[in-house]
Amino acid sequence: MGRLIRRPGGRGAGAGGEGGRAWCRARQGAGRGPGRKVVWGGEGGSSPLGREKGRPRRFLRAAPPQVAMAGAIPERARKALERMGLTGHETRAYAALLGAGTAGTTASDLSGAAGIPHSKIYDVLGSLEEKGWLNAGGSRPTRYHAKSPATGLETARRRADAEFAELGRIVSSDLLPMYERSGASERPEIWFLSGAASIAAKILEMVDTCSSDVRIAVPKAGEALVRQALPKLRLLRERGVDVTVLASGGISAGSLKALSRVVSSVRTRDGLFAGGIIADGRYVVILLGHEMGESTSAGTVAIWADHAGLAGFALEYFEYLLKDSEVA
Repeated sequence: MGRLIRRPGGRGAGAGGEGGRAWCRARQGAGRGPGRKVVWGGEGGSSPLGREKGRPRRFLRAAPPQVAMAGAIPERARKALERMGLTGHETRAYAALLGAGTAGTTASDLSGAAGIPHSKIYDVLGSLEEKGWLNAGGSRPTRYHAKSPATGLETARRRADAEFAELGRIVSSDLLPMYERSGASERPEIWFLSGAASIAAKILEMVDTCSSDVRIAVPKAGEALVRQALPKLRLLRERGVDVTVLASGGISAGSLKALSRVVSSVRTRDGLFAGGIIADGRYVVILLGHEMGESTSAGTVAIWADHAGLAGFALEYFEYLLKDSEVA
């Protein structure tokens, strides 16, 4: 039952009449809904709190405390959270928790603030806690506090990595024997390229079409090709592609300076005799000749492959060479 307050004004009178009945209706209706309730008295009679002829008798009931709702989550952030596994109710609950600030809030207040049915609010809060987006305090009633978005994202990433690893283990253990029994074999594209012009054209094509990252190892003999590729490397940087170049210690200072202006990282290493390029962790060119600087050399040979295994091996070797390199 809510607390009833009579606004100032009017005289006290008897306990009978329409005014008394109005007062009783105020008492009975005080528990219905938040906010204020106004009761109008009749012309005659009186109430225990007095009568004012022809004017309303106002009885006020204080509304229960509410949780301030945080500003609406931007649409792209909402969609990102849902793609990461949060439901619509969980997204709204997290927004309301952000609005509650450091004081936190109870499940009951959060239900009203986020517009989530009370019958579902505890399931929503339990799921958010499991996913790493909130803390539940030890007080009674329990108060809930939002965790930092960075904490929630890190927890989500670890859960996704663990889930992917488990799914990969299941797929490998169940399907690999079937694949081996079938007698089938992979037929990756592997080509031998000869001639500096053909190799340079293929490398430039790879550079032009990659979308995420490029790793390039440049021997001394490949310096001319580096200068030829500078405009395309500049375009990659403008597209946000991560480009790392490992150059031989014999590369001229001018070429290294030009490279440093258009790629993410340039490092040098002595004893780099072979070279190659790895694009998007999938496509690879491995140089087998030493005369890339001479466009007329027909004896220069390279391997081009669209093979994740070979590209992975080449990437591991590139990272191994990178460990003993120096910043150009």
